[in-house]
Amino acid sequence: MASINTPNELHVPFAGRALLRSLAENWWLVLLRGIAGIVFGTMAFFWPGLTLLTLTILWGAYAVSDGIFALAAAISGSGGETSSR
Repeated sequence: MASINTPNELHVPFAGRALLRSLAENWWLVLLRGIAGIVFGTMAFFWPGLTLLTLTILWGAYAVSDGIFALAAAISGSGGETSSR
């Protein structure tokens, strides 16, 4: 016969306890994120053109910044050893 575990009997790793405590103390942030998601989703539904334009601009900014960081990493690389295949 299977027993029903109460919340105090569940095995939660130490890191999991810290995460649960943090979520319990900051529940209002989770609520705020949910409300923001609903608002932005509704706005995207009613203004799809503006949404597409905004996402295109954000993706372009991401691509440019990613390219700049990739070039900087390539230029500043120490030229480590290459392995033969």
